[in-house]
Amino acid sequence: MTMITDITIVGGGPVGLFAAYCAGMRGLSVSLFETLPYVGGQLATLYPDKYIYDIAGIPKIKALDLIKQLQEQCSSFPINFYLNDQVLDLCNQTDHLQLKTTSGFYLTKALIIAAGCGAFKPKTLALEEAPAYDYKGLFYTVKNKNDFKDKNVLIAGGGDSALDWLLTLEPLAKTTTLIHRRDCFRAQAHLVNQAKATSANILTPYHITRLKGSPLNNVIIKNLKDEATMDLAVDKVLVNYGFKSLLGPLKNWSLELDGPRIKVNASFETNLPRVYAIGDVAVYPGKLRLITIGFGEAPIAIGNIAKRLGYKQTPLHSTALG
Repeated sequence: MTMITDITIVGGGPVGLFAAYCAGMRGLSVSLFETLPYVGGQLATLYPDKYIYDIAGIPKIKALDLIKQLQEQCSSFPINFYLNDQVLDLCNQTDHLQLKTTSGFYLTKALIIAAGCGAFKPKTLALEEAPAYDYKGLFYTVKNKNDFKDKNVLIAGGGDSALDWLLTLEPLAKTTTLIHRRDCFRAQAHLVNQAKATSANILTPYHITRLKGSPLNNVIIKNLKDEATMDLAVDKVLVNYGFKSLLGPLKNWSLELDGPRIKVNASFETNLPRVYAIGDVAVYPGKLRLITIGFGEAPIAIGNIAKRLGYKQTPLHSTALG
């Protein structure tokens, strides 16, 4: 606790990693805390094989590859990574913050919360037998798409994620069926059109009423209009009903919130002294929840912190490390 870090970042997703790099680029000492045993956040946990399309100058890049490149960027500077370590509480001192984590106490001059949507848990299938099938035929995330190769796959959901996974898994699977509770999809129109152009069987409005078999080999689905049921032979079920986001200990910090998001000003300051927020966890008028937006917020927050700490204000030029 004798060393005081200039900036501590909470969250090791893409925005947190880029913020750490920006801090290093400005000559600031930086530590990063991540509750998972690895960096990457949702991209590494939920969508490692999915493509990201909104990074300027990169037509598309796999989520896990983006995280690897961000890690390579960070390796340019002596950043302290604390993995599998959650920041539990903070105490405002005269000229610094004292952080309490699962591993001990740390001092920092400023804190940036880049926690994405916070701790996230999938919205699960509300069936009595569902927990017995968790990751034994019933999935809410895909860690390895090859687990679905040559299998009869059922995907439930109507958002971008469900359609993305259909497009990813359909070429690998033996058969692919997509069901959605409504006739209209929440997913973007171009994803729906691409899905309809595949060999997948798309059924609406249906939902799952029962899982059967040991191991899982059959699912009963019901039409929500006429209540007719249908038996489907399946090997894998992927449920994409979305995720619940939780701020965890952060909700007890007296931060000014808008739902599960933290309110910030134009400098990305929260209502707490020396505490900033960027990325999906931050909210302000007109906010868009995109990775590329978080990437733009990071250097602004870092610049404002550097100014407060008395560091020389120099612009971040792309050729500065060349």
